[in-house]
Amino acid sequence: MIRNSLNSLLLFIVAILILSCNNKRPASLGAESYLRWISSTESNFVKVKTINNFNIQVKYLPSQYLAYREFMNSDSLSYDSLLKSYACGLSFQILLHADKNDKHYYNLQYYGLTSEEELAARIRYLSFGIENFISIKHNENLYLPILSNFEGFDFIGNRLSFQVVFVIPEYNCGRGSTLNDLILSFEDPYWSTGKSNFEFKGVDILRAPQLDL
Repeated sequence: MIRNSLNSLLLFIVAILILSCNNKRPASLGAESYLRWISSTESNFVKVKTINNFNIQVKYLPSQYLAYREFMNSDSLSYDSLLKSYACGLSFQILLHADKNDKHYYNLQYYGLTSEEELAARIRYLSFGIENFISIKHNENLYLPILSNFEGFDFIGNRLSFQVVFVIPEYNCGRGSTLNDLILSFEDPYWSTGKSNFEFKGVDILRAPQLDL
């Protein structure tokens, strides 16, 4: 019996070690690998919900990714200076998408509208009222975006997207040793899908690989 117990314990320890190795995140990655990694399931940075054929995707955008993206399109700004400007915010992209063949959601921008005046009002609200339908919760505190941008409507892909930035004191510009989980909420203003919550693990955000340039 003792021998069987020892064998079971040994198997348990081996299983834990294998699981730990499989879940190990890379310390650093080159640019190409980094861009692939942040969009992979391994990163845990992309969350998706589908409600009645309406897809909501929320993606965490690390500061290093944002700095690199801008750096690659700039002739005068250094990567380090850009990284400093992004370091203290937690940025997310919210993407809304539906199949163009869906009988209800074939055009997300015009969904439920009957006039150009209603369309203009919708675009104004989506552009300037984002804090009314996107927020984040951390340690029971509710935070609204300090920066937000309606990225527009992609007619071909039938997509709308937003980018938002939050400042969470405990994140401390990425210098903190711990960060509790965050819940991002999208309260659907127009498409009748209700409120959707997306959980991001604080440990995943703090342990994101470094971008090796």
